[in-house]
Amino acid sequence: MAEAGFSIVRLEPADPQEGPFVLDWLDRATSILAQHNIQVVLGTPTAASPPWLTARYSKVLSVGPKGERGGIDWARSEDESLRGRLETSR
Repeated sequence: MAEAGFSIVRLEPADPQEGPFVLDWLDRATSILAQHNIQVVLGTPTAASPPWLTARYSKVLSVGPKGERGGIDWARSEDESLRGRLETSR
């Protein structure tokens, strides 16, 4: 990446299954990038829930204008599912 001219990259840790995050790979990745003077922006997928979450807790799905759940177009709007997302995250 350094040879290609990258000076900054964005990493988004995935949440492949329910339970504690396993981030050992992130320590290794950021160390390697730092050795090559590449900065890291750590982010999270904002509108994309992990598949296990929506399969198990359907109340976290976005609610469309007609009450339908799961519409990607509504993922960033305020809707009734926000309450479900907050309850599930506790």
